[in-house]
Amino acid sequence: DILPQAATPMTSSLTVLGYGNNEATVELFNKDDLADIKAEHDTFINIRDKKLRASLAKVQATRGALTSQLEEQVRQSVDISMQTQPALPYYELYEQIAQSPLLAQIEQSDKGVVHTINAESPQAIAAELQCYVGSEGSNSIITKSAQLKLNIPELKELRVVDTPGFNDPVASRSQRTLDFLHQCDVIFVVSPSSQFLTDADFRLIIHALQKQSISKIYIIASKADTSMVSDVADKNSHLFEASLESLHHDIETMLSDCVAHKDFLKQSLQGAPIFICSSTCFSLARKIQAGIALSENEALVLRNLSSIYPTAFSIPESTVQSLGQLAGIDAVRQAISEVRSHKDAIIAERQAAFVHTWRKEIDGYLTYLQQQLVASKEQFDQTELAQLQSASTDLQAHKDELSFELRFAFDQCFDSFKTNLS
Repeated sequence: DILPQAATPMTSSLTVLGYGNNEATVELFNKDDLADIKAEHDTFINIRDKKLRASLAKVQATRGALTSQLEEQVRQSVDISMQTQPALPYYELYEQIAQSPLLAQIEQSDKGVVHTINAESPQAIAAELQCYVGSEGSNSIITKSAQLKLNIPELKELRVVDTPGFNDPVASRSQRTLDFLHQCDVIFVVSPSSQFLTDADFRLIIHALQKQSISKIYIIASKADTSMVSDVADKNSHLFEASLESLHHDIETMLSDCVAHKDFLKQSLQGAPIFICSSTCFSLARKIQAGIALSENEALVLRNLSSIYPTAFSIPESTVQSLGQLAGIDAVRQAISEVRSHKDAIIAERQAAFVHTWRKEIDGYLTYLQQQLVASKEQFDQTELAQLQSASTDLQAHKDELSFELRFAFDQCFDSFKTNLS
């Protein structure tokens, strides 16, 4: 367990786990990030203060002198009305940032602040990382991204990403997510089975597909234990395997319905492999087999599953087997193994696609240049001909004029000569 666990996300920065020698690099906000956040923070305050002054003046005009109690009621009413302001997240964020012990260090640094953590084990890294990504971490609020390299064999040729998505009030964190997605060849999208493929999930997938570098997408419906204690149990007479199969069918139907009217996504997601998973059940099975004490949350999950599916969780052997089925980790591992085995082919295919795309771009540009040259030559030729024709017309006109003048002068001379002879 490296990142903090909770019912709601506890990491708002982009956090990347990869294979390495137990080290972490943490990048904090820079001065530009803080300036952007503070500008929106100040906008919120200005709007709120303006509303408050107007509301106080209105109440005073109708009720006379303001009591402290009445003024507080007006203030609370204005605060409630400000909850829909777009700048609210920035206000709340900067109010927390102002309490950070590293704020002064960031403000004084022109190059940004990066902290490096080295430890002897992944567990030690996790402990030191809490102050940057934990819900109570003193530096969590100002962390932009964290890159972890852990000596865990399962992470070889694989990176696990905890992304803040694209609703982050800090634009640079959303951009960091986008930049990372465009480096990926294959992605596993993890979405809670109880809130499967939300609009935020689709936005992430769309951003990932825009660069056309993703060769395949796998869908993981996580936290399946929470969905198994819902009405799916009642629909299947509390039979564990029937309920699990029904949940899988429901997830597939939801995916199909979601992409039915989205042509851009249909080609990439229709028929995409779907896995039903529960990391809690995986941890439960492992701890029960090893005789390790369960956490409070794990014990609660096990009690709920046992009460709803008593047959499947009647004895330790069947309990571990059922937990393994619901965990779904073996299927995910198999998919990752297949991706690893096709890594060279995937990279070669991507490189070929890249070369093909650029070849088309270059060919198109060369064709464009050739067309421009032909057009320029024709324009030059036409312009030169027009100029020659114009010059010829001018010469002819000048010739006619000179001929007239010359004939007139000749006639005058001839008449004069004729008169003189007479």
